[in-house]
Amino acid sequence: MESKVKVVKDFYNREDISVQSAGRKDTLIVDGEIISKRFMLITVSEAYEVYKNEIIEESVNISTFYQYRPRHIQLSSKTPHNMCVCIYHANFGFLLEGCAKIIKSVPRNFQSFLQTICCSIEDENCMTNGCENCTKDLKNDIVPVAYLSKMNENVKWQHWRKVDDRIILTYTVAPLSEIIHELEVQLPLFKQHFFVKRSQQNYFESVKNNLRPGDLVLQIDFAENYRLICQNEVQSAHFNYKQVTIFTCVAWMFDKTKSLAVISDSLNHSKIDVHLFIAKIVQEITHQHGNFQNIFLFSDGSSSQFKNKFIVWSLPDFLVQFGCKTVEWNYFATSHGKGAVDGVGAVIKRKIRQITKTKNIILSDAFSFFECAQENITGIHSMYISDDAINASSPTLMEKWKVIPNIPGIRKLHSISCDDHLKLKVAQTA
Repeated sequence: MESKVKVVKDFYNREDISVQSAGRKDTLIVDGEIISKRFMLITVSEAYEVYKNEIIEESVNISTFYQYRPRHIQLSSKTPHNMCVCIYHANFGFLLEGCAKIIKSVPRNFQSFLQTICCSIEDENCMTNGCENCTKDLKNDIVPVAYLSKMNENVKWQHWRKVDDRIILTYTVAPLSEIIHELEVQLPLFKQHFFVKRSQQNYFESVKNNLRPGDLVLQIDFAENYRLICQNEVQSAHFNYKQVTIFTCVAWMFDKTKSLAVISDSLNHSKIDVHLFIAKIVQEITHQHGNFQNIFLFSDGSSSQFKNKFIVWSLPDFLVQFGCKTVEWNYFATSHGKGAVDGVGAVIKRKIRQITKTKNIILSDAFSFFECAQENITGIHSMYISDDAINASSPTLMEKWKVIPNIPGIRKLHSISCDDHLKLKVAQTA
């Protein structure tokens, strides 16, 4: 039974089941240790359906699955408002819940629903709407005849909408026929999103779990800027505070894992910053652990930071600079880029806040923040790059990037690699 309990707990901690909070206050004390909270991406019952389908050899009943949810794994309903929610999954889930209020046979679980209407959720042709055999007419194919008379019955459901450049949660009351029509409208895009999310997450886990000597996996992201404050600041200081950029990274190697952060007073979060921060991180890791043959980068798909032609055409430069055989960059699906890397930023900010309060230390700029982190935070290797250093490197990069070609359809691409022939290979998924 102990082995099953461990499997269940490990399952709850999977990146496709829960994500670590980036909030410095989202912590719990478990067995005397401060642990960052993780928030579930789906309900426990939906997670159990995934568990049953994927982990057959360690099967447990649903009550046991509920019982052994770790304390730091919080329910999806408790997700803070400042954590990003996937609008595709949320809105499609609301529609399924609305449908199921009347048609009890409609699955509330995304995967179960897609398995009902698609030939195979593993088939890219099916999930990208190229299959003629997959269900498209939901009213005729999934609504039982007994419910056709209830098409005009009103249903209330939630919906995330954009109003005046803000995303707000609204409520809609409309006939069942309208909610089914809305499902049909959203279905093609949701299928693609679901497939990309699942493919990229599975590939990420596969690469991490099958590392060989010479492999290096990096998950990177910008943490929310840290605001430099002191306990008794005057009112004018409150409105004229400085900020610090924290670029975070978790590195997985064959026999070890390492957390790193680049601290900077540059607040641009630009493509130039990204290029230089990655170079700094890899240089530090190779200095400590030697060169790597294969480097795998994972990030979200922010077009201003990571997913643009400038960063993509940096891959051949990285390959030469780092002396490796392949460099690969994989992008998670929209709103699904959270992971262990978010915990790095949360830990740094929480510990710096504790140190400055308890020791009455005043941090005046990004460099003093870096020094404080370097001296007081163990387990996270901190580095510093100044805005002046970034500006000094900027002309060289911008001159090089003047002549690079566009990448057709880059928004739909989620996997880009460069081999030792310095040729780029692109794909919709890994």
